Amino acid sequence: MLHFGRVLFLVLFSTAFLSACGHKKEGGETQVVAKINGDEITVHQLNYAMARIGEIPKGQEDETGNQVLKNLVDQQMLVKLAVDKKLNRNPNVLQAIEASKSQILAQAALEQLVQPLLTKPTDTEIHDYYVKSPELFTDRRIYKFAEISIAGTDQIDKIKHLLSGTKSLEEFAGKLRKENIEFKTAPVVKAAEELPTALLPKFSRMAKGEVAIIPIGDSLTVLQLQDFKEQPVAEEQAKPLIGKFLFEQKRKALLEAEMQKLRDAAKIEYLGAYADAGKARQSPAATQPASAVNAASPQAEPGKVDATKDSNMKKGLSGL
Repeated sequence: MLHFGRVLFLVLFSTAFLSACGHKKEGGETQVVAKINGDEITVHQLNYAMARIGEIPKGQEDETGNQVLKNLVDQQMLVKLAVDKKLNRNPNVLQAIEASKSQILAQAALEQLVQPLLTKPTDTEIHDYYVKSPELFTDRRIYKFAEISIAGTDQIDKIKHLLSGTKSLEEFAGKLRKENIEFKTAPVVKAAEELPTALLPKFSRMAKGEVAIIPIGDSLTVLQLQDFKEQPVAEEQAKPLIGKFLFEQKRKALLEAEMQKLRDAAKIEYLGAYADAGKARQSPAATQPASAVNAASPQAEPGKVDATKDSNMKKGLSGL
């Protein structure tokens, strides 16, 4: 049986809570798929909830539909209970509902602005992306790393110092233990598209034994390349994936452009303690792994970190 997690249930719950407790017909026959104490759930509600799940594996449509309907029934009972307990008058609940409504309306307005401007990527655009991204396609690799993950970047200078002159990750791990710096170590296997896009050219030039240091959020990851294998992707195979990727890029760029037009046309004032908020630049989105290819990575093999030559470690540290 197909199981859906808490996230799906919360999505369905929020959808129901924004609507009235009972379904009222507005003319014409309504296709009812369930009734709970007289309250109806229609096929339109079910279809909407199904659409929010995304792509459903072939052959699992009926099973998925049954499970989603059961979740809708559960949430309808909870909504009725919330109304009976007058939670719909609770200030925090009302504020959450208004916030959700504002978000939905804002998103709908943006989508309506962008929709007429969106076009599918051309074959030329797809081909150009394929040619200009060899690390993802023609020269695609599966990388095997030894990884040390360190929580917090407040000690980055100290960590750089500990890495300096270190001949292997095992020795580096020993230094971290002596300094009582918490860390986790594991062998990891990552395909090219699972690595930060901006760093792909550097990874593609790495030799075995070299080290890369990547700040990720509030943590620091040290990767030592142990091995790699070539696994190219043909253009025909990549074409639909590149198309989806470029379409989403266009959509995001248009959304931001339209949002900027609205900002430029509006008179915006930040007051009190937030007077300087308008001066602060928006934080750039964190570099995401390339999503034009979605190949499954092989499982990492357990094992100890191999010691490497001092020259390789120093070469990896040169980027610091």
